[in-house]
Amino acid sequence: MSIPHKRELLIVGAGGFGAIAVWVAETMNGHVSHHNGSGLWDVIGYADCDTAKHGTCHAGHPVRGSIEEVARAFEGNALWFFCAIGDNRARAEMVQRALKFGWRPATLVHPSAIIHSTAEIGVGSCIAPAVVISYQARVGAHVVVDAHVSIGHNAVLMDFCEVFSGARVNGNCHVGEYALIGCNATLLPGTLVGNRAVVGANSLAHGLVEPDTTIFGVPARVIRRGLNPLSAQKRGRVREETAYGDHDSSEAH
Repeated sequence: MSIPHKRELLIVGAGGFGAIAVWVAETMNGHVSHHNGSGLWDVIGYADCDTAKHGTCHAGHPVRGSIEEVARAFEGNALWFFCAIGDNRARAEMVQRALKFGWRPATLVHPSAIIHSTAEIGVGSCIAPAVVISYQARVGAHVVVDAHVSIGHNAVLMDFCEVFSGARVNGNCHVGEYALIGCNATLLPGTLVGNRAVVGANSLAHGLVEPDTTIFGVPARVIRRGLNPLSAQKRGRVREETAYGDHDSSEAH
């Protein structure tokens, strides 16, 4: 019997999302070890910018310092990383810092997720428990899809967006980069959500949601235009190879 290969995994962000990421990775390990014996995640701990957390233990794993400090401590190791930061702008910035050290983005998919064989999941994304992703749906890089979300057929979620728990993204919808879909919100079929837009919790959206716009209500109405504290305001430059080819997120607000 072959011994499954272990991949060293660093979680960027020692907060609640970080603990969830560890849980998903360890659940993936249990699923793999009982089935095909392929690669397992070896969680080596967390990187976090908060110096007060350095040297502490979070959800059973050590907080080893900043990304740069971890890079020095593990120099020469082929590390994988998952960026467990909910804020889209901050997540993009931390991904950029991690990629500079040649680390590889880990894609975490909870075994309870139901994903059609034609669906695509980009690198560095997280698919939480009880998610359903339908026929020919596409999820970009470093996307967060929270628990009990459904993604309809031919829907597209662009890089660095986030869909909160219980949301319904119906068929042929398009969610732009750095956009945010709130808890239990519903996008009716064919809805287009622009880059950095926010659809509020429990809202019902249809048609076009313009970039940098916040909508809320049933039916949803515009409550804010322009830069939004819940969407990315300042973007760096991130270049990496994704499942969709060479990715250049050069506009990143």
